[in-house]
Amino acid sequence: MIKNKFIYLAITVATVYWLVEIAFDVLIFKKGNFRSALFALHDPNELWMRFVIVSVILTAGYISQRMANKITRAYEREKELSTKLENSIQEIKLLQGIVPICASCKKIRDDKGYWNQVEEYISEHSDVRFSHGMCPECVKKLYPEFSEKILKESK
Repeated sequence: MIKNKFIYLAITVATVYWLVEIAFDVLIFKKGNFRSALFALHDPNELWMRFVIVSVILTAGYISQRMANKITRAYEREKELSTKLENSIQEIKLLQGIVPICASCKKIRDDKGYWNQVEEYISEHSDVRFSHGMCPECVKKLYPEFSEKILKESK
C-alpha cells in the first residue's frame, strides 16, 4: 500500500482542503454552523469549484504516483545494471596484469599455484571458447609430406 502513497496523500489533502474551507466559512465569514456547512451547498458554483479543486489535487497525486513508480523502477534497473557492470569489470580484471606462463610448454600458473593449459585458463577466466587448427609453419614442420596438399585445400 505504500506504493500508492501519493494518491493517498492527494485524497488526504483534498479532504483537508474541503474541511479547512468549511472552517473558514463558519469561523471567519460566519456562514452558519460547521455541520450545516459540511453538507449544505448554498451556491452551485461552490460545488463546481470544490469539485474542480479536488479533481486537480487528485490528478496531481495520481501523476505524482506514476512518476514515483517510474523513478523507482528506473532506480532498481540502474542498480541491477550497475551490479552487472561491476561483475563484468571484476571478470575483466582477472585477465589483466602479469600472467605467469611457462617459457617451454606455455602453461599458465593460476592463483593456487597449479599449471593449466592456456586454453583452459582463458576459458575459465573469460567467455572465450577455443577451436583448434594449425598455422602453415606447424603444418610444414609436423606433416612435411602432406603440407602442400593440406595448405592448398585450406585456401
